[in-house]
Amino acid sequence: MWHWELAVDFEQIKALAEEISALAARLEDMSERMGLQILCDTKKAWFGENADYFAAKEVRAIDGLLETAVNLKELSVKVNEKAEQIYGLEKQNVTTAGVRTYF
Repeated sequence: MWHWELAVDFEQIKALAEEISALAARLEDMSERMGLQILCDTKKAWFGENADYFAAKEVRAIDGLLETAVNLKELSVKVNEKAEQIYGLEKQNVTTAGVRTYF
């Protein structure tokens, strides 16, 4: 019973890490593809000093989205690594406990 429960929890954690990774990929794609489109459209439609100021703000916002995507990717890797580590340690603990004899 313990092995099944541990495996289920482990699979849930791995699924969460995959969801985080997929979110990071979508965010990265959105910021690159849509961000560039927004910048181009704004530049075509708006000229002058304020347009450049606004474009600089857009660039910072897009950079922030990309940074968030990178952070989410790193988080998903760490979640995977910790899940593997915890699973291995728990398996080892259960195996060790099973070998012990009690008087």
